[in-house]
Amino acid sequence: AGSALTVNVKVRPAVDLSGDYRLILVRTEEDVHGTTSAWAQSNYYNGSATVMTGRGINYNTQPGTIPAANMYYDHVARSIDPSTSGVAGVLPATMANGTIYTATLTSTIPAGADTTKSKYIVMLVNNANGAVLNSQNKDGVLSTAGVEEMSNGVNALSIYPNPAAQSANVEFSLETAGSVTVNVIDMNGRSIYSTITNMNSGTQKFAIPVSGFAAGLYNVIIGTDKGAVTEKLSVIK
Repeated sequence: AGSALTVNVKVRPAVDLSGDYRLILVRTEEDVHGTTSAWAQSNYYNGSATVMTGRGINYNTQPGTIPAANMYYDHVARSIDPSTSGVAGVLPATMANGTIYTATLTSTIPAGADTTKSKYIVMLVNNANGAVLNSQNKDGVLSTAGVEEMSNGVNALSIYPNPAAQSANVEFSLETAGSVTVNVIDMNGRSIYSTITNMNSGTQKFAIPVSGFAAGLYNVIIGTDKGAVTEKLSVIK
């Protein structure tokens, strides 16, 4: 059977927008674990110069294939409603800077789902190119979950030079101090670069080395405990 979920969303653009913008509702789950070999993880960071740690584990010193018993997966997408294309027509074709637009999204939480480890994420998507402009998440489940505004705590994100050949500078303003994740994802969905850093509030600036990346398009995802924002990066040779 399952239970119904209603999410009331308020979207307030930071700039004037015109086009086909849609909303997507995603349910993710933390601590997903299994014991069969299918749950083992190929370890890209084995012996890599790129430092990668998490859950108290240094993945650089782990074997090339990490046993299933040692793996607990976070941010596992369990459902995407209504689809990866989003809800058409839920937002007007023209939206003004600073104006609040409301929408209602619905989903069904399947029976047996571990709602104590679930997160519900609303994403604002540009249907023309599939780019995620903004997102916000809410822990747990209520009969009605409200997302007040799609604010992810990251403002004025810019990447330059873009296209880049050697390194790309990332600059943005962080609303509140906290842990910030930076992920670079290729067009096949593979993580090429990832860091987790504690940052103070205010202007942030750092460089991503891209000389070892293949030429092509990438998504740079900046994540905070409030949500995430994505920007395209082009790498040239």
